[in-house]
Amino acid sequence: MRFTKKWSLGRSRGYEDADQIGEAITGRCEVLKPQSMEIEATLGKGETAIIGLLQDVDDPIIVSDDRQFFAYLREADVLYTSPSRLVVLMARAGHLGINEAVAALNGMLPSIRLNDYREAVEDLRTLGGGSHEKIPD
Repeated sequence: MRFTKKWSLGRSRGYEDADQIGEAITGRCEVLKPQSMEIEATLGKGETAIIGLLQDVDDPIIVSDDRQFFAYLREADVLYTSPSRLVVLMARAGHLGINEAVAALNGMLPSIRLNDYREAVEDLRTLGGGSHEKIPD
């Protein structure tokens, strides 16, 4: 399966979140082969592959931290969010507790924008009454 190859590659390259991603999506996701498409040269291979999958998925929501990709998705009228916003949305929906959400954000901190982290923690403070960790400077 393509997922297994990509996960193994990510793991072998030392990506800190490879194991977490693997655990989170194993058995929950279907692996699809993207259609070949010509897309703006500013998008990378991963973003281009995602765009190739859009027509095969009903009501997609894309999770990414690529601002150029957001602009493309906005123009294409595709729903999207960032990883930190997704954590907040999951906490609001009751799928994560406040402490679990903060732990998830702390785990993402090395790979997300500090401003996104701060905004997400502030949103969680609003949900949880401010009873958790201090935001780093």
